[in-house]
Amino acid sequence: MKYYFAAFGSRTQAMRYFDMLKRCGITASILNTPREASLGCGLSVRFNECDFAEAEAIMYKDCFSAYIGFFEYDCGKVYRI
Repeated sequence: MKYYFAAFGSRTQAMRYFDMLKRCGITASILNTPREASLGCGLSVRFNECDFAEAEAIMYKDCFSAYIGFFEYDCGKVYRI
């Protein structure tokens, strides 16, 4: 199963980003950061690959100081985007 996620060093900022995506009509969910990534606060925001461009624009439109990066999870492997 393949999906994208944004990792954060702050649970509060992960929740705020999730809320922003939902308000913009992007299907998103909160998930525990995959163990293979081993970074951040343990919470990430998951979204579909087709929503990446919009999710990225939302990320850079606001100030998320605890943002670590965007990642792709595919078949148990994590890749930084």
